Amino acid sequence: VQEFVGDRPAAGEYLAMAVLYRLVEGDAPRIAILALLVVLSFTMIDLRSPRRALGAVGALVMGMCWAGAGMSAFRIDLSVVNFVGIPILMGIGVDVVIHMLHRMREEGPGRVRVALATTGWASGLSASTTVLSFAALNLASSQGVRGLGQMIVLGLTLVTVAAFVVVPLGWMTAWKVRGELPTDPEA
Repeated sequence: VQEFVGDRPAAGEYLAMAVLYRLVEGDAPRIAILALLVVLSFTMIDLRSPRRALGAVGALVMGMCWAGAGMSAFRIDLSVVNFVGIPILMGIGVDVVIHMLHRMREEGPGRVRVALATTGWASGLSASTTVLSFAALNLASSQGVRGLGQMIVLGLTLVTVAAFVVVPLGWMTAWKVRGELPTDPEA
C-alpha cells in the first residue's frame, strides 16, 4: 500500500481487498499445482501404480475442467472466498475416483455394471451428502460464501459424473486392448 500512496494515510475495505486479490492471483497457480501434486502423491501411495494414479488424477482433472466450464456457463465467479474450494474439491473429488478404481480392479473385466451398482451407488450417495451440505451455503448472506457453496456443489457433482463415466470407460478400453472383455454381453 505504501508503494502506491506514499506518505498519505490509506485505509478501507476496498484497498485491503485489492491487495488480497493481488496476493491470491499470484498464489493461485502455485496452490492449485501443489494441491494436485499432493493428491497425486497420496493417490499413487494408495493405488500402488503410477499409471492408475495418473488415470485417477486425469479423471479428477477432467471433472475439474467440466466444473470450470460449468462455472462459466452458470456465471459463478472465482473469488477470494471460493478459491479455497479448489483444494477441497480436489481432495473430496478424488475419493470417488479412487473408490471406483479399486472396485473396477476387484470386479475384473466386463463387470462395470456391478461396480457401478455397488461402489458407484455408495460413492454417489457419499458425494450427494457432501453436495447437499455445501448447498446449504446458498442460504448465506455473504456472496463469497454462497459462491463457495455453488462452486463445490457444481464441481463435486461434475467430478462424480466424470468418475462414473471416465473410470469405467478407461477400464473397458484397457480390457478391450488386452483382449480381456468377456464375450457374454450379460457379464
